[in-house]
Amino acid sequence: MMLWRARNDIFQLIETAIVEGQEAGEIKQELPATMITDLIFNAVRLNQRYYDHPLEVGTLLYHVIFNGIGSDE
Repeated sequence: MMLWRARNDIFQLIETAIVEGQEAGEIKQELPATMITDLIFNAVRLNQRYYDHPLEVGTLLYHVIFNGIGSDE
């Protein structure tokens, strides 16, 4: 029960940050905040053994979320 509550607290913190970003015009408002939160929340479960450093995962995740996966060309 305590673990579930902690999970919900973290989820809510992420979602609050997303909503604030949407209100500030930094994140697209047409995307549901809950969907973006789910994406971020589940992305932190990426298998760490494929990355040299935990910050690398965060940097790559940030890039994918804010720049997409399409080619820059």
